[in-house]
Amino acid sequence: MDKIKKLFAKAIEYIIKYQKIVYPAIALVLAAIVVVVVLNIQMRYDKTPNQQVTNVGIDEGNIPDAQLGVPLEINTDEMLNNLLSDYYAALSIGDSEKLLSICDTFDETELLKSEEQSKYLNYTIQEIYSQDGPVAGSYVAYVYCYVIFDEYPDVNFPYYKGFYIKTSEEGVMYIVNGEVTDAENEYIAGVQDQADVIELINKCNVENSEVILENQYILDYLLELDKVVSTAVGERLAEINASQGNDDGDGNGDGGDTIGDIPLENQTLYATALTSVNVRKSDSAESERLGEVSQGQKLEVIEVQVNGWTKVIYEGQEAYIKSEYLSLIQSAEGVSTIGMMKALDNVNVRSEANTDSAVIGALVKNDSYEIAAVQDGWVMIKFDGILGYVSAEYCECTIFE
Repeated sequence: MDKIKKLFAKAIEYIIKYQKIVYPAIALVLAAIVVVVVLNIQMRYDKTPNQQVTNVGIDEGNIPDAQLGVPLEINTDEMLNNLLSDYYAALSIGDSEKLLSICDTFDETELLKSEEQSKYLNYTIQEIYSQDGPVAGSYVAYVYCYVIFDEYPDVNFPYYKGFYIKTSEEGVMYIVNGEVTDAENEYIAGVQDQADVIELINKCNVENSEVILENQYILDYLLELDKVVSTAVGERLAEINASQGNDDGDGNGDGGDTIGDIPLENQTLYATALTSVNVRKSDSAESERLGEVSQGQKLEVIEVQVNGWTKVIYEGQEAYIKSEYLSLIQSAEGVSTIGMMKALDNVNVRSEANTDSAVIGALVKNDSYEIAAVQDGWVMIKFDGILGYVSAEYCECTIFE
């Protein structure tokens, strides 16, 4: 009995740790109580719009609730079944083009994850459940399937996922990954509370527990698989950023990496927090929490890692913060001055040469600062010991001969 308790404790620990994994969610049936589309959380990455699904002309002003409480139906709509079968077939082989063609949006990082995970696993659909959705031509659907690992083909890992599906004016069904209205969210949440949906969830919970007990090695395998996939995705993202001239790394490349056209070699890097965020002892969400930094707080950066974590100096010691919550800035130490600028109005100083980057300070009209570079409508200035960017339209610049 103690052995079983320990195993369940380990399983729950794993599930809590990895409940953020979207594809394939693997051991996350116990953590998947809330349908993904109900959460309606904005991704922190740029969405990739699907150009093949357009002109969705549905009146979403009044959401009926007559369908709520109607039991889910099994495999009743051929078009719906084909859509979801195509979705899981694409996940199984890492077909990003297909995923983009059947979803309204798809996050770039999640596309890369699906491609990497397809090297190790595939899906076998068991049942598709659905009922009419909140607007004409829409459905709330649940897929119950098995995850099959190439390494352990005899292990059928139960898994379910909820979907919100709409139909375009052209009669094409597509999966909604993007924003939905509050009324739609409320309706989908109502479906989630239905007795038959809860029964499906409980079924998956029980079967998951049985698989974990019968195949205790699977948890260790999942941990290792997540590390492998995360590392591969991080490396591919770094390659993409480098090819696009969009440096998000630590400058330890081939000597061509820059921030604002200033070489990073032998330069001290800093980062500002984009929001309040936890500081960890190691690069894991489960490691010891050392504290919290507030939005705008500046930290010295030691290393930007490919696994999505950044090593920083926090209160005199090495610590880790998720990279997505940081914006890199660079020390002005050793950077040449090419001129002077004067602020023509009150204006923000940003960490990068774009209006989407973090605000690291502000200039008051007539403030003067040294210029390090001028590029693409932005002026790089030496601002309180670091390099910042100000829109050139708010500057009067004098460049030295």
